[in-house]
Amino acid sequence: PLLVGDPGVGKTAIAEGIAQKTPRGETPDTLAGPPTYSLDMGALLDRRCEGFSQGEGMKTALARALVHDPHNIILDEPTNGLDVLATRALRETLRRLRDDEGKCIVFSTHIMQEVEAICDRVIIINKGNIVADDSLSGLQKLQQRQQAVSVEFSGAASEDLLKKIAGVGNVQQVQANRYLLSCTDAEAVKKKLLQWSIENKLDIVSLQTAEQSLENVFRAL
Repeated sequence: PLLVGDPGVGKTAIAEGIAQKTPRGETPDTLAGPPTYSLDMGALLDRRCEGFSQGEGMKTALARALVHDPHNIILDEPTNGLDVLATRALRETLRRLRDDEGKCIVFSTHIMQEVEAICDRVIIINKGNIVADDSLSGLQKLQQRQQAVSVEFSGAASEDLLKKIAGVGNVQQVQANRYLLSCTDAEAVKKKLLQWSIENKLDIVSLQTAEQSLENVFRAL
């Protein structure tokens, strides 16, 4: 197993400012070149990778990818396994790499909050097909136009029948008897749902306009 402190990875990474200190306790300022980003790996420097947690392994993989200062960086769900503080630090690192060093960063994620926090261009893929390719601001404008209604029934409802309600676009079952309906006029759809529930002999447990988010846009697409 590779030691993070081995010259091939750890010490070079430290010199680039990825870790916070060397195995000898030196700070990056004592090494050649100022640090430009940090993954806070000081506690990992003298440990073997075989004992790392999932988050620690992810940090090490990122350090090895960044140490050669690539212009293009491709990441697959980079925050997977990271705790809240490590996730926040990684997001800030990616922003600095993008804004201050002009690097092109492409990453995949299922976390829409991550997209909103980092991305300036978003591609949404559904079942292998690109269903949206726009700037974040463009999708946010779509988000403002797109509304959604959350409804929970006393029993299971037919998604096909819900889609036939005038003004309803996409329908997604989010829990056992709870559904998210995309629309452009939430208030009108809520009124129609009241009548629909009577006609289909289903009691409504809860009915509300869903909070607008990029996740709702993703669901609607």
